[in-house]
Amino acid sequence: MDAQTDCPPDHPHNASCYTNHACRCSRCRKANAEKSKRRRRERDPSTLPDSKHGKATTYNNWGCRCERCTKAWADACRRYQQARPTANKENQTVDDAQTDTLSEMDAARAAARQSAETVLGTVSALLAELYPEAAYATVHAGGGFARIGGIYTAQGHRHEGLIRRGRTVFPPHRIGEWPLSRFPKRITRPLLGPHADDGSRTLNGVLTDAWRAGARVPAGYVGRHLCDRLKLR
Repeated sequence: MDAQTDCPPDHPHNASCYTNHACRCSRCRKANAEKSKRRRRERDPSTLPDSKHGKATTYNNWGCRCERCTKAWADACRRYQQARPTANKENQTVDDAQTDTLSEMDAARAAARQSAETVLGTVSALLAELYPEAAYATVHAGGGFARIGGIYTAQGHRHEGLIRRGRTVFPPHRIGEWPLSRFPKRITRPLLGPHADDGSRTLNGVLTDAWRAGARVPAGYVGRHLCDRLKLR
């Protein structure tokens, strides 16, 4: 249920309204959630001092996957499971076992969602390399599939990318169905590793896998239009 508190009249509902005016309408809640996700994606764990590594919070909040942080997160998960009442198998009931199974499933789903968010960042980085003058890529999701829509500048103008000999090198309406192996290796190799040579997987397929795993493309304005978009820079 939407809730508004001290909202000035005729003002945009966004993350600032959520923070400054305690507005809890659906638009402000969604905008604030997207802002938080964006901040987490933009965090660079390599900028942290060495003293911040080796902590579960750095693994979770900063997305650091160094050996120390990964071990700290695994230890924290292990301590949590051991502290649960169901850790005592002698007193474990059928209901306890079912609850524990559900917890494991929830943990697996959360881990998959976190990986899916990382995949979205990889797709954004790849598109940013293909279209150095673009700022956004729209995404159409529905019916169990996700696909790349248009490529746009920061001003909301459609961008077709590099043109060579009168032809668009990477046509936005087609690249989603190209196999990953078709893209320049200088771009895909650092981002995709061995998957850069995959001749069967497509960019839309990668996007769909991430979307099905729980990643959600944030909504925002491209020009005057509100749509699901990936920020490229």
